[in-house]
Amino acid sequence: MDLFTASTTLATLVGLIANFKQEREAAASASREEFMAYLEHHRHTELKDLITRTHELSNEVDNFLREDH
Repeated sequence: MDLFTASTTLATLVGLIANFKQEREAAASASREEFMAYLEHHRHTELKDLITRTHELSNEVDNFLREDH
């Protein structure tokens, strides 16, 4: 993956996590499984597959989901 694609993917991922957390504002925490279902529902299957295939990215998604902003 080239640098531009990687940075665009990261920006998209952060934006989607923010949207997901905002939609679930009443819930205290969100799991990766719930986020993956959200991606599936909103037809972001390529991103969902990338997260599933990349251990480091899965860990970072978990970290983002645990952060309380």
